[in-house]
Amino acid sequence: MRSMKLSCEPIIRDEIPSIRYAIAHILREKYKLNQDSISELLGLTQAAVNKYLNDKCSKRIISHGVSLKRNSSVIEIASISYKNKDTTELNRMIDLFASSDKMH
Repeated sequence: MRSMKLSCEPIIRDEIPSIRYAIAHILREKYKLNQDSISELLGLTQAAVNKYLNDKCSKRIISHGVSLKRNSSVIEIASISYKNKDTTELNRMIDLFASSDKMH
């Protein structure tokens, strides 16, 4: 039987974690937030944030996440999320990138 993959699977498997990886690193490096603060802000577990910050995720996520850390939109979204203590803009960016395929 042939496996049926949904078109959203690469976004869920690679894109969203890559964005989270980049945002977590920006929040730590630029705003000096600790893991607890980052996990609270992003709505992730501390274990997930630890995985991103210590590069304990797939090479594909790390590679893409490192390049996203230099993306001006990602930097701006991290800044807005930090200043507003809100991830509305981050969620909007994920939706926008996913729908427009800008991340490939």
